[in-house]
Formats: sequence, structure tokens, C-alpha cells
Amino acid sequence: MLIAVAITCSVFALGIEGKLVVAGVRSFVQLLLLGAILVPVFKINNPLLSFAYICMMLLVAVQEAMARPSYTFPRMLRCVYLSFGGSVGVCGFIGLFLALGVDLDAR
Repeated sequence: MLIAVAITCSVFALGIEGKLVVAGVRSFVQLLLLGAILVPVFKINNPLLSFAYICMMLLVAVQEAMARPSYTFPRMLRCVYLSFGGSVGVCGFIGLFLALGVDLDAR
């Protein structure tokens, strides 16, 4: 698939074929490493470990988002944390309680 897109970019002389291939290979390697990290986390089957991993990834995502923009504003870090944390919380709530039907009953 990546080769087809690179060929299409070459045919239309977009000049991004090299960047596209590098980005595709980089994504592939990142997903392999992520899988190598997630398999042990899920095999342990500890909710606290999973929660800690989610929090760590949230911190990494916020730091990555803060490093990229050319324009910043005061209290931007707080806004990014709130937006990322809020979206993770909403998605977690929908996934656990609405989609999977997880109950908070301790029985």
C-alpha cells in the first residue's frame, strides 16, 4: 500500500516520496515497539498497571503536542492536559460502561 502511494506521488511529481516512505517505516517500527511493550502489560492483567501505562502515554502525548506548535499562548499546557485527559476519560467511560457494560458493583 505504501509503495502504491509513493508511486502515485512520483507520477504526480509531488516530491514527497522519500518522506512518505520514511514516515511509513518509522510508523511500522513504532507499532512493533508499542506491541512489545503492551503485550506484557496486558498479560499481567493488573488494572493499576494498565492505568499507569495510560497515564504515562497521556504525559508523553501532551509533551509531544506541546513541542510541535509554532504559536503558543499562556496556560496552553493546562489546556492541552485538560483536552487530552478529558478525551481519554470520556472514551474510557464510553468504552467501559456503555459499550462493555462493566458494572461498579463489587459483588
